[in-house]
Amino acid sequence: IAELYPAPWSTGHLAMIDGVMHAVATGTGVTVAAPRGEGKTNVMRGMSLYLVATRRVRFPIIAGWTHPAAARAYRLWLSLLHGNTALSADYPELTQPFEESTHATRLRMLTWSDTNAECGADVRATEKTIVLPDSIGAMCAASVQGDVKGLSVTMASGESIRPDLLLIDDAQDPKRAGNPVFVADVIETIEKQWFGLSGPQSRITCMIACT
Repeated sequence: IAELYPAPWSTGHLAMIDGVMHAVATGTGVTVAAPRGEGKTNVMRGMSLYLVATRRVRFPIIAGWTHPAAARAYRLWLSLLHGNTALSADYPELTQPFEESTHATRLRMLTWSDTNAECGADVRATEKTIVLPDSIGAMCAASVQGDVKGLSVTMASGESIRPDLLLIDDAQDPKRAGNPVFVADVIETIEKQWFGLSGPQSRITCMIACT
């Protein structure tokens, strides 16, 4: 996705990518600190799509500080699924329904030409969630300030899945990062709401990119 990454990879970028891959491979939590402006957000957005496309995870969720940031991640994913020729060439099974339409009603009506089976793709703009075709998985973006308890997505197969990877992108207000009380409150929110997203019997894999 060259337009997202016009500059050469920095050591910070590579550390974040390695951190995500290590977290996914081992199931352990990883934190990478990088300077502001390093490009953490685009790395998180790109890795979430890559991990689903390569079947390493089924339901990544990106957590940022603001609701507009979540909306931008959601729109970016849609734009890549809809019109990125490189992504389409490598993962047509992922992109073809979205190349036809990114409208929820139209997507739900699409069928595969060879089998006449429903594609199973969907978009849920209010929830910032994309459901991928053939029950491959889903992606979601949300704000740490929002309520995500009990988040799940039902696939076309009828299976209900919950997030299995949490990518936290600088989830804090930089203006109040020096306030210990506020920092403790953010940590408590993440631990109580976000670390339990995979369900009561599962431990979610977590990667945090922070300043």
